[in-house]
Amino acid sequence: MPNSKSRVTARKALVLIALVTIATSSCSPPSDREGSEHYPTPTTTRPALNEVELLESTGSSVKAQLAPAGDDVKDTHHEFSTGVVGLEVLYMGHSFGRPFAENMENAAELAGIDGHSQLIVSRGGERGAPQAMWENPNVQVKIKETLDTGTVDILVMICCSQDLLASGVTNSWAELEIAEYALAQNPDTRIGLAMPWVDFPRNFNDAAEHRERTDEGFLAFHAFGEQLGADLGGADVFTFYHGAAIYELREMFELGELPEIESLIGPRATSIFTDEKGHAGLLAKDVGTLIWLNAIYGIDPLDVAMVDNYEVDIRQVASNALESTVVT
Repeated sequence: MPNSKSRVTARKALVLIALVTIATSSCSPPSDREGSEHYPTPTTTRPALNEVELLESTGSSVKAQLAPAGDDVKDTHHEFSTGVVGLEVLYMGHSFGRPFAENMENAAELAGIDGHSQLIVSRGGERGAPQAMWENPNVQVKIKETLDTGTVDILVMICCSQDLLASGVTNSWAELEIAEYALAQNPDTRIGLAMPWVDFPRNFNDAAEHRERTDEGFLAFHAFGEQLGADLGGADVFTFYHGAAIYELREMFELGELPEIESLIGPRATSIFTDEKGHAGLLAKDVGTLIWLNAIYGIDPLDVAMVDNYEVDIRQVASNALESTVVT
């Protein structure tokens, strides 16, 4: 019978495998490129893209990016305000987080928040992990230029850096150094750590199998976030798991509970994923954005105005996803 030390070692190994899966699959470079506002169906040819792209927004540019889609979260005719002050948020990462960042200004407006400003420094694949971005001189300059304004309220980084994985998900110099730089420019900056979903959804028989490894990995990721906050002298570091929204939708689809979704992979308006890689379709993008809204502003999805774009209540889907990720 294994002793307690061997059980702890085995659990640590399982967590490491889970996060390695996220980092090497959901971020794999061949099919994860950046620069297009809308992710393609399997028949779409993607253009060549720049290695780094900084999308700056002061309230209009992200809307301009999203306008051609016409189906994203938005309700520009709301007539209420929560009184919550809009924040300036920088997302640095790849395409399993970028769609939600792109959608945040519209989501904030839907929630009655005026003045949300979204900044994005984007790289594709494994190059979008914090360590890889910080080790690239050109990317580091872009990130520093954005943080140097001293106006960034929240910096969001996505899982996972190579050193974090190598450490057994206990520490990473990159996240620490990036956060230290951000706090040096603005000591009130909050640090968000985002957990995505595993790519290539067809590799998994169902939603339960698809999410198993990342559910396990998120526990370690959450603990890492707590340790990072302590290492930063008590800075506000929070973790969130938007990948859970995608798994929630997949489970509902498999149960026949998504009338508007016709296939697991296909056109973005009628599928959960737009390609074999597993990029988010419109419904997944909108539900995931409500997870971001909750993480950044603490707004319960059920308190957001009803979205009429879908037959399903995406607020309830997001709420269910959040309940599934509570760490006790």
